[in-house]
Amino acid sequence: MSPMNKSISLTMRLVVSMFIVPILMAVVIAYQGFRQSEDSKSRLDYFILTSVPSIELLERIRYTLAKHAATVNLAVLVHKDDKSVLDKLDELQSGIEILEDKFANEYLADEEDKRLSDLDKAQTLRYMQSVAQTVEMLKSGEIDKAKNLIATDVALVYAEADQAIKKHVSYATKLAAKFQEEGKESAVNNMWIQLGTTGFAVLLLGGLGFLNFHDIIRTLGGEPRRAASAVRLMAQGDFSQSIRAQYPNSLIADLEAMRSSQGESIHKLHEAARSLLLYAESLASASHQVASGANDGSDNATRMAASAEEMTINISNVAESANIVSHKVSQAGDIAIRGAESITELTRNLADFSINFHQSVSTTQNLGQQSGEIRSIVGEIKDIAEQTNILALNAAIEAARAGESGRGFAVVADEVRKLAERTKQSTEDIAGKIQSIQVNVQQVVGAMNKNLQDMAHSEALAERANSAVQEIRSASENTVHLVADISSAIAVNSTTSKEVAKAVENFASLSEENSVAAKQVAITASELSKLAESLNQLTRSFKV
Repeated sequence: MSPMNKSISLTMRLVVSMFIVPILMAVVIAYQGFRQSEDSKSRLDYFILTSVPSIELLERIRYTLAKHAATVNLAVLVHKDDKSVLDKLDELQSGIEILEDKFANEYLADEEDKRLSDLDKAQTLRYMQSVAQTVEMLKSGEIDKAKNLIATDVALVYAEADQAIKKHVSYATKLAAKFQEEGKESAVNNMWIQLGTTGFAVLLLGGLGFLNFHDIIRTLGGEPRRAASAVRLMAQGDFSQSIRAQYPNSLIADLEAMRSSQGESIHKLHEAARSLLLYAESLASASHQVASGANDGSDNATRMAASAEEMTINISNVAESANIVSHKVSQAGDIAIRGAESITELTRNLADFSINFHQSVSTTQNLGQQSGEIRSIVGEIKDIAEQTNILALNAAIEAARAGESGRGFAVVADEVRKLAERTKQSTEDIAGKIQSIQVNVQQVVGAMNKNLQDMAHSEALAERANSAVQEIRSASENTVHLVADISSAIAVNSTTSKEVAKAVENFASLSEENSVAAKQVAITASELSKLAESLNQLTRSFKV
């Protein structure tokens, strides 16, 4: 049996071969028949609705064109150009155009058919143009020219148009015949496909039936009655009759393997029952000794439980104290952190203040320098005032010499002198005040330098305090970690001690239960001995 057949059950193979495959083949055959009928129907519809009407329509165009030509000839021969004849010609021309448009819109089959239709229209248009010339000659009374034109050009153009339509009719007829022939060939091909599909279905179903029959025989391994007889003997307790299988890995071969295995198992069970009887007697004796030892173990376990309980209480007290210490150290660490943050902020503020103070000292020193420059300028102004005073005195002297004509100049010189004296007095006052400002500036600079030294000392102290607080903070964190580790270790020890106490209690309880169980085992051993005897009697009833 192939791996594929092994992976598919017998039931599934029967379902596939008896139901699924026949249904699929029936669907395929029905589909082929449906396609054949649809193809035949489409070809028949095309032949009836397109090919035949298109030929009829072309013949109508040819007939109408011939009727139009006859009407023109009649009008020329009898010299009629009245309105009824002209209306008749227009009606026939319109009819031809309508028929040609209908053919172009509804009955074109292929490109050649379209080309022929366009040629028909072109030839008909030439004919209609020649007829229009003839009608104009007829209206103007040129009868001979009209007859001549009818006999030559109009007749030639009509013949070409008629020939084009006849050629088109011939092509449409051949196209219909070709399509009909193709329909016959398609029907024959579809028939052969149907026959081939049916034959393939018969062969496939026959092959599947043979394979399933062969697989069923191989699966059973031979005649099914032999398998039923073997099962009946095993049901009666007789495992001594062997079963011959024709195929390995079959149902009968598996029954033979089961018979052999069951017989061997029953034999081993019989031997085990005899051994169990001996073990049950030994177990009953040993269980009494176990019960005595279990009583002693229970007393010792009770004393151990009391000691473990006391140890658990002591460990719990130590754990509570360690938690309190951890909380206090954690608080100290938080305070140290806040102190470190405050000192850091103070150090930053002192640094900013030191920078600003340095700028103030520099500004004050610049003020002292600028005061000196102002004092120098005031000195120059004082010198200018003294020189102005001298010049004013000289001017007054010169004015006195001038007499009456220099009196006005003398007044001006006196005013200039007084102004120079006031300027000198003002410059002396300014110089005194600048002197006082310079003294004060020097005192301020000295005080600021002293403050700068004190500030630098304060910054150094703040840095040292910050370092000390950081060390305190680090030590506090280490202490917190150590206390946390101690607390964790104590918690683990507390848990362990509780588990030990619980285990000791369980051991004490288990010892008591073991004592009771040992007594129960003794009773059970007696019952087991009886059961082993019964099992021994039962296995003797099988035939192996």
